[in-house]
Amino acid sequence: YMIVMLAHLSDMKIAVGVDHLIYGWVFFGIVITILFFVGSIWRDPAPPESAPDVVATAASSGIPALPAALAAVATAGLWPGIAWALERGESEGSVVQLQAPAPGGTWQSARAESWDWRPNVLGADGERYDFYVDGRGAPVGLYLGIYRTQRQGAELLSSQNQMVVQQHPVWRDTEQAVRQIRLGGEEVSVKQSRLASKKEERLLVWSWYRIGEHHTANPYLGKLLEAFARLSGQRRDGTLIAIAAPYDERPAPAEASLQAFVEEMLPAIEQEVDRALRHSP
Repeated sequence: YMIVMLAHLSDMKIAVGVDHLIYGWVFFGIVITILFFVGSIWRDPAPPESAPDVVATAASSGIPALPAALAAVATAGLWPGIAWALERGESEGSVVQLQAPAPGGTWQSARAESWDWRPNVLGADGERYDFYVDGRGAPVGLYLGIYRTQRQGAELLSSQNQMVVQQHPVWRDTEQAVRQIRLGGEEVSVKQSRLASKKEERLLVWSWYRIGEHHTANPYLGKLLEAFARLSGQRRDGTLIAIAAPYDERPAPAEASLQAFVEEMLPAIEQEVDRALRHSP
């Protein structure tokens, strides 16, 4: 595109003929260099070559052993440092210890479970499900699934993370929609699911992602936020948040309960997520 535009803007005086090849190689080199640099951020770091092999090679080639050993040590220490800088915080198996967010406003912790439904979430570094009730005794369930990092097989934005899996023995998802709710003083889109069980239970579920400090239910925006955080060195954790409330024929009372819950409990939810990430190994 750049070559074509140069030729067009110069009335076919430059970037044609031999210039076409020269500019082509220059632009090619620049673009490939940028691609290698960006790609290196997502690479899997290769293990450094062992120092004895380097020393042995140096000895067989007549290079003094001591300088070769120093070079090997320097090389062995350089690449793990670069790998750590790029891959810091991505240790697998790092469990995040979540606690129940502190009750706030009119909400109190419930002593008993109100239903047996749980989201189907894979690879989370920490997860928890708690029940709360308001002054009227209306229950709300809160699910938190934290991903300290994003890695293969453990991704927040994954098609495998669902409110109900297909052919679930008890629950089924009867309706999915996107709706606007008030979240932290602003309008945010969340996913709304209506669930039904074989026991004739009905649940209204709102779910969304917290990526860094941003809330969204849009997976495309979520992927952009994750990529920007990785490139800019910002926090790269993500959390799936799902809240559920029961309803009978009309979901309006459940909607009111969920909206009241998220308005009063969101600060405590965010505080607990941040605390768990700071204090987990």
